[in-house]
Amino acid sequence: MASLTYHRTESAPILHPGDQPMKFSASRFLPFLGAPAALLTLCAAASAQDPDLDSGLPIPPEQACYDVLTYDLALKIDPEKHSIEGTLGMRARVLQASESILLDLDDRLKVASITRGEEKLDFTHEHGRIRIRGLAELAKPGEVFEFTVAYAGVPREAVRPPWDGGFTWSKTAAGAPWIATSCQGEGADLWWPCKDQPDDEPESMDIRITVPEPLICASNGRLMKTEAAGRGWRSFHWRVSTPINNYSVALNIAPYKTIEGKMKSIAGETFPLIYYVLPENYDKGKKLFKEIELDLAFFESVFGPYPFRADKYGVAETPHMGMEHQTITAYGNEYRGNPWGDDQGFDFLLHHEMAHEWWALLVTAKNWNDFWIHEGIGTYAQALYAERLNGPEAYRHVMGEQRRGIANRGAVAPREPRSSQEMYFTSKWEQSPAGDIYNKGSWIIHSLRYLLGDEAFFRVLRRFAYPDPAMEKVTDGSQCRFATTDELLAIAQKETGRELAWYWELYLRQPALPELISEVKGGSLHLAWKTPKDLPFPMPVDVEIGGKITRVEMPDGAGVMPLRGRKNYVLDPLNWTLCLRSKPRTAMRYWWVNQNQTYRQEVSGGYLWSPKRNANRARNPFYETMREVAPGDLVFSFCNTRICAVGIACSYAYECPKPEEFGSTGRNWERIGWRVDVRFTELATLIRPKDWMDVLRPHLPARYSPLQANGNGLQGVYLARLPETFALTLAELIGAEVAALARAELVFEVDLHLPEQEMVLWEDHLRKQIEGDESLPATERQQLVIARRGQGQFREGVQRRETRCRVTHVDRAEHLRASHCKPWRDCDSNAERLDANNGLMLTPSVDHLFDRGFISFENDGRLLVSPVAHIPSLQRMGIPAEGHDVGRFSTEQARYLEYHRDAVLLRSRLAG
Repeated sequence: MASLTYHRTESAPILHPGDQPMKFSASRFLPFLGAPAALLTLCAAASAQDPDLDSGLPIPPEQACYDVLTYDLALKIDPEKHSIEGTLGMRARVLQASESILLDLDDRLKVASITRGEEKLDFTHEHGRIRIRGLAELAKPGEVFEFTVAYAGVPREAVRPPWDGGFTWSKTAAGAPWIATSCQGEGADLWWPCKDQPDDEPESMDIRITVPEPLICASNGRLMKTEAAGRGWRSFHWRVSTPINNYSVALNIAPYKTIEGKMKSIAGETFPLIYYVLPENYDKGKKLFKEIELDLAFFESVFGPYPFRADKYGVAETPHMGMEHQTITAYGNEYRGNPWGDDQGFDFLLHHEMAHEWWALLVTAKNWNDFWIHEGIGTYAQALYAERLNGPEAYRHVMGEQRRGIANRGAVAPREPRSSQEMYFTSKWEQSPAGDIYNKGSWIIHSLRYLLGDEAFFRVLRRFAYPDPAMEKVTDGSQCRFATTDELLAIAQKETGRELAWYWELYLRQPALPELISEVKGGSLHLAWKTPKDLPFPMPVDVEIGGKITRVEMPDGAGVMPLRGRKNYVLDPLNWTLCLRSKPRTAMRYWWVNQNQTYRQEVSGGYLWSPKRNANRARNPFYETMREVAPGDLVFSFCNTRICAVGIACSYAYECPKPEEFGSTGRNWERIGWRVDVRFTELATLIRPKDWMDVLRPHLPARYSPLQANGNGLQGVYLARLPETFALTLAELIGAEVAALARAELVFEVDLHLPEQEMVLWEDHLRKQIEGDESLPATERQQLVIARRGQGQFREGVQRRETRCRVTHVDRAEHLRASHCKPWRDCDSNAERLDANNGLMLTPSVDHLFDRGFISFENDGRLLVSPVAHIPSLQRMGIPAEGHDVGRFSTEQARYLEYHRDAVLLRSRLAG
């Protein structure tokens, strides 16, 4: 299936029971993620599914009694009438005695007859099932029988393909018919009669499709023949020489042009490559075609030979996003490349669907309960390829994107059989893992790599694909197999000689993650795993101290590492282990922002902005809260009585001019205010808190509440902190992913980001004003301008009062900068800009910390260190501990320092 879990797109969020989909922006939000993903799945269409449209339901005796050997599908496709007409021939072997057999076929299609040779067979067709009577007369156990189903009709049209299954009847830019099928979630019985069970594939299949000229039908397998079919029609005969999943059988019809080549496999054979591209995209197609051989070479090097060398590797441009169709990948990414950035060097959709040639088509989950084997390993392949192209940092970046898409709602691989909807659709099955079969499945493989080490891991991964190396040479179909989660465990244990059942049990058989508990006692770091139901989990953990990474073994679920006098350490610095981290419950905080006036500008721009004070210069508690926000905090956006978006804070507050896009909004707001960067995701279903006050009212904050008890908003509120219980309750109302994020089950790591562009532009604006102010003497204008950089008259005055850096005691003038206490840009007058009392002589590193608000000073000379500051970095710069006495300041200096403490020093706190 298309890998849309990297970034939850507009078409593909995970649903909370009873909700409509959230609307995620792939380009802006790193998905709950994901993806730019995100961060992403088939689950999106749950609300549109007919409850009877499901695949892999418990198999009835009338289907368990036979094994399909071959299918022969012959259809005439009429683009004008959106209809199909033809036959399905089936050969099968009787496994056990039964009076009748069942096939699956959507009721929208009508069966005209079922025949064996000239003999008409008795049948009924209702509730999506064709019952053929008289099997005992057709064949006995062990014998082969065959028959032909003639049928026709207007097949179900996919509303949102590929998440809704069926036919897509589209048009090219030139107005020609452009048709495709997709049916993973509902099964191939949407458009042709079959035994719709994932564990029964035909050994081979013929596909004969007739379409109007000049259309071309690209399908599975190898093209055997193209011939005229009379009166402007022509037929295409495709033959699949190996087993094939029902849902993987696909038609792609358009006036395609072809781009063709050949590739030599690592197994020795040369096989054809072909891309069916729309004529208008031919040049783009040639560029994409170059990626195909590169991608295939990568997959062969990691997983083993391309399994379907006897037929081809093909790609067809489709009017839907994409799907894994054996030997004919559906590609509809519109040449957009990669959600993690074009510099990743590959088209993620093409790459993901190609991965399924190994993980879905070579190795097929025996039941949908093991579908993580398809999607999880296929998703992990993108991270491996990013690493191959761009190194470890790119790999970790992709894994970070995927980490944000994990919800932990249901077991990734439940032991009991499941249908497709039970695995994919959280709107119908609360215990569905849904998108976790993608991102969590990928992370399970990622953490396994850390546990085993690269040499053993890549050997295991290859044996997952080809347990017997001899099968790497085979092309007759015997290389294909059904697999289960337990089989992969057995392979891993055989290849490594290690007992790994505990790993499978915790990560795959139940949804909750282990929690890593850390505590410093007696000069040592004590680590312990807290697991659901006390499951064993002897997973080692990396710890970084002083730039050195040490692996701490935890054979009994606990481990100890001496710190040897060091205080600072980093757990799992390279993010190998899928787990929760123990941290203060106040580490994530929750905020309500009232954006009635500025919703469009702030959400689309990715920020919060407020003045520092009210128009009368009085403090406003709802502006002061801006300075309390920290990266990783969760923000609920309230606009027009509804929660319209949620976001993750990606910076602390920093000074920033009022955004130009505000226009006339807030005419009385001061020019310089506070800004916090936030990655917002807009919601498709807008929760109105007033409708839920019965459950929200008990959790309203006692002070500075954003809502009245009746649910009405308060006009004076901009940013209000929410109690945890209120935030968690509200998050549950919005949906599963937001709730998981609010509970800290989704880890959203962000880096401190303090953009300077806005301040530079504002300072340039002020500089130009000064330069153009002819009421000032030219020399004064010059001094004011160079004072911006701590030069000229300002520096000379400061040097007379401050002869050395108060923090480092450096007294060489060439190593010192004159730094404003009240920033040049914030000064209320030119006199303040040139006042020597408004300055300190500081070394460059101290000047940087002081200017950015990481440090400040009390009037009595005590050093202040912001809670935001990275203490190890400050230590490396030689900055003493907070409270260090740098010497008392004068009364004149104290006035400016008060402003610095009040308006520049970063005040975000992790407690309180």
